[in-house]
Amino acid sequence: MIKKNGELPANLETYYVEPEILKLIPKKVASKYVLLPLFMENEVLHVVMEKPDDPSLIDQVRRLTSLRAILPHAAKKEEILS
Repeated sequence: MIKKNGELPANLETYYVEPEILKLIPKKVASKYVLLPLFMENEVLHVVMEKPDDPSLIDQVRRLTSLRAILPHAAKKEEILS
């Protein structure tokens, strides 16, 4: 289950990720850092990751995608990689 900024947990399997969103982060990078881009909302990229409190990882995603706003969400490794 993912937690979205203190909101109720949601099941990661219920998210449909648009192919364009998946292309923002190369699969090799996503696997290495255990993360998955989920969707864009108001120019903010929502990314589920194992370590959402890691500012250096969030900065790396920001640089990689050239997006200014990244909103991390927590999930277990097994859920992200499944």
